Amino acid sequence: MAILNCTFRVFFYACLVLVLVFIFPVRQNCAVAEDINFGTVIDPNQYIIGPGDQFRIDFWDGSTNPMNLDVTPEGTVLLTSMGRVDVGGVTLTEAKKRLRSLIDHFYADRDFSISLIGIRPIKVLIAGAVKNPGLYDAFVSQRVSEIINMAGGLLPGASHRKIIFNGNGSGDGQLIDMLRFERAGDLDCNPYLYAGHKIQIPLVTDSLSFVQISGEVHQSGGVEYREGDVLGSIIALARGLTGLEGDSAYIFRHQDDHVSRLAVPLSDSGQPIMPGDKIIVSPAMEKQQADFFSITGEIRVPGRYPHYDSLSLAGAIEIAGSLTLKADYNSITVFRNKRFRYNEETARMLTASNTNNLSFDSELAPVSLRIDGSNFDKLKSVTVFPGDSIVIPTLTGSAGVFGMVRYPGMIALSGPSSASDLIKKAGGYTSKARKGTVEVIRKTSGIRLVSDPRIEIYDGDAVLIPEEKSDKSTWNKIKDVVMMLGSAGIIYLAIDNLSD
Repeated sequence: MAILNCTFRVFFYACLVLVLVFIFPVRQNCAVAEDINFGTVIDPNQYIIGPGDQFRIDFWDGSTNPMNLDVTPEGTVLLTSMGRVDVGGVTLTEAKKRLRSLIDHFYADRDFSISLIGIRPIKVLIAGAVKNPGLYDAFVSQRVSEIINMAGGLLPGASHRKIIFNGNGSGDGQLIDMLRFERAGDLDCNPYLYAGHKIQIPLVTDSLSFVQISGEVHQSGGVEYREGDVLGSIIALARGLTGLEGDSAYIFRHQDDHVSRLAVPLSDSGQPIMPGDKIIVSPAMEKQQADFFSITGEIRVPGRYPHYDSLSLAGAIEIAGSLTLKADYNSITVFRNKRFRYNEETARMLTASNTNNLSFDSELAPVSLRIDGSNFDKLKSVTVFPGDSIVIPTLTGSAGVFGMVRYPGMIALSGPSSASDLIKKAGGYTSKARKGTVEVIRKTSGIRLVSDPRIEIYDGDAVLIPEEKSDKSTWNKIKDVVMMLGSAGIIYLAIDNLSD
């Protein structure tokens, strides 16, 4: 009986220890190796070598064993019996050049190769107009947008097109155009962190730092000006033309004490734009708007075409010469005129998730079709209306998972998948994740949805996992523990009494 009592006492105190550890977790300052994957090949002229990177030397004739070399905290590589090479803070190209120069002194008659086989975790400083500036743990395989996300996102008034990304703490750094990444999907405007370790987000306070664009574009409004902007780049940042445009745009420009008006053909996409310009893309004549539709993107012959009764989406694609090999037909989007937006045909095309508190100021609103690749005949059942602007997006082969997951970033995607499956591929939730909710930003249309993790994700979509906002104070947690331990004590006493 005494042995039984002792067993229950040990169990009781073990439960107490586990509960206290749960409430007051031990923080450990240790680096853990991670499985890091890139979505593209490392650019050796951009990758900056640092402590923790690993090299491998292979001799092709097999006479000498391969050499694995770690970059020390001092930024050096030590080669036994040969010497030391300083590689910290230089590019991968320069580091290989320095290693080769030393090894050639001892193995001049042998062919060998130098490879980067291990990449390091890093700390990235993000400062300026973000919600939570500071120093963040990251990996060189992550992109700048992921660190901005980790810092709570950009504040109102933050620059989107002049984000400074600095690699070595010297010079002005690389200017990043995050708006172009968000609206045009240009990954070159969202570089990997291996090119630097400091991100500075400036504020934009001068209204003349913006260009206003309206008229026949998919997203009217202000676009932050960046040196070198031309008419074509501003239209691209406004998500392109609607297909109902005429032949020209008007640029209103402040000059001295008056405003000049410049008519520019839309074909002159290289027309320079100045900060403070206002651009109006004029519509075509009303009759043309009613009798035409447009189709752009991954189509053989993009442009504006005459509309006829009973025209289907399949027929419109055939008129424009068929889809290209890069076409993402799962994410075809139609921007539809208001007068046709609420009819029975359009309502049938919309899914429940597409009607999630949407509000559009422009004359044209996006309708996401979500054509199932295995049911391509559905294109024949979708009616094209006068004035429709059909966009065939490019297939990227990936989707983004950001926020409260273990390994945020771009995930390879070969077809539609649920958000929960992508979350698993991103390493699963972190302890701070709100697991029942995801926010999804649809490619091309820009529609933002709030749903549960069962929602289907398509090529190019972005999935955001929000943080769980705990409302329990430490005192409330202690009270919960007291109640739990009280219950455990009652059970223990009951068992103890039974044993007597």
